[in-house]
Amino acid sequence: MDEEFSSGISISEVAKKIHVERTYFFQRFKKEIGVSPSDYLLGVRLEKAKDLLRNPNLSIASIAKAVGYNNYVTFTESFAKKMGLRPSEYRKKALPKNNG
Repeated sequence: MDEEFSSGISISEVAKKIHVERTYFFQRFKKEIGVSPSDYLLGVRLEKAKDLLRNPNLSIASIAKAVGYNNYVTFTESFAKKMGLRPSEYRKKALPKNNG
C-alpha cells in the first residue's frame, strides 16, 4: 500500500493482489499493524499530502490527485477530518512566513 497509495487503490484490490479474501486481509492487517488497512492507507495518503502542501507551486487539486483522490472535495473533507484543518489552512501554517 505504501507504494500504490497514489493510484487510488482500494483495500479490496490490495487483498485481491495478494490472493486473500478482503475480510481475512482486514483482520490480519489490523492484528499485525494495529489499525485497519483503510486507516493506514488514509494516513499514508495524508502524510504525503502534508509534504506536498509545503510546495506553494502545486495546486491543492493536483495534490489530491497525486495522493490517490479523484475528487478534490473528498480529499479536502478527509484531510480536514483527520488533521483538523483544511488543506489550504495547513498550507498557510506550514509555509515559511515572508518577512519581505
